[in-house]
Amino acid sequence: DIYGKTIFEAGKIPVIYISIKDENNNLRHIDICTIILIHELAHLLQEKSGHDSEFKQIENELLEIAYQMELIDKTSSVIPNDS
Repeated sequence: DIYGKTIFEAGKIPVIYISIKDENNNLRHIDICTIILIHELAHLLQEKSGHDSEFKQIENELLEIAYQMELIDKTSSVIPNDS
């Protein structure tokens, strides 16, 4: 199941894709879509590609901001434990 994707092409503006439907063609919960977007935004902010410690730090900082702004309900049952 592909949740999101960030595409970088030389000389072009990066593009983020988010899958708003799950593998059963049901709409994903808004909190899940927001987490996917934050994940992809973290890729835009990191210096290297991949899911290294720098990426995880950026992603966690963005998630914390989203929680503080109440963009994501941290107590929601739809939030995966590893977010």
